[in-house]
Amino acid sequence: YHHCARLESDQTWCWGRNHHGQLGDGSTTNRHAPVRVQNDTGFIEIAANYANTCARKAEGTVWCWGYGSSGTIGDGNTDDRTAPTQVSGVADATHLAMPGWYRACAVRTGGLLWCWGRNTEGGLGDGTTTNRLTPVSVSGLGAVTDLPRGSGSHAMLVRTVDGIFAWGRSRNGSLGLGNDREYNTPQ
Repeated sequence: YHHCARLESDQTWCWGRNHHGQLGDGSTTNRHAPVRVQNDTGFIEIAANYANTCARKAEGTVWCWGYGSSGTIGDGNTDDRTAPTQVSGVADATHLAMPGWYRACAVRTGGLLWCWGRNTEGGLGDGTTTNRLTPVSVSGLGAVTDLPRGSGSHAMLVRTVDGIFAWGRSRNGSLGLGNDREYNTPQ
C-alpha cells in the first residue's frame, strides 16, 4: 500500500499508506503525493513490504522504519518507527530484501544472509519460529549470489553452484517442495 523511490539527487521519497510510519516522514499520515524520507542521505538501495521500508547505505549499514511489533526494524525493540532507524549489528550489507510481511534480510560481506522480524512460519530460516528483534544468520547456507524479492510468508534465494533454496510457509505449495509443510531452515 505504499511505494518509495530514490532519486539521482540522493533523496528518497515515499507515498501511500502510512499507518505505521512506513513512509519515513516522521508521521503516520497517509500521503497522496510523495514526501521526503527524514535523514535519507546516503541510501543506495530501498526495499519495502506491507508496513515497512528499509534502505541500505553504501558503507553497508541498513536502516528501517514502519511497523515494529514483530521486530522488523531490527533495532532490538518492538516500537513502530516513523523515521529511518539503524538496524543493530549490520555494517557490511551488500544487498537488501524484504521477503514477506514484517521481515527483512540483508546479504552481508562474504555472501552470508541475515534476517530479522516476523518468524511465525520459520521465514527467517534460523531453525526456530521465534520473532527476532535483531538480525540472525540463516542456517546452513553458503554464499548467496541472488536475493529475489519474496511475498507472503516465504523466502527464496540462489546460492552459488548449489541451486535454489526456500523456507517458511508453503501455502498451496508456494515453496516448490512438493508439499504444504512449513520449513524453518533452507531446503
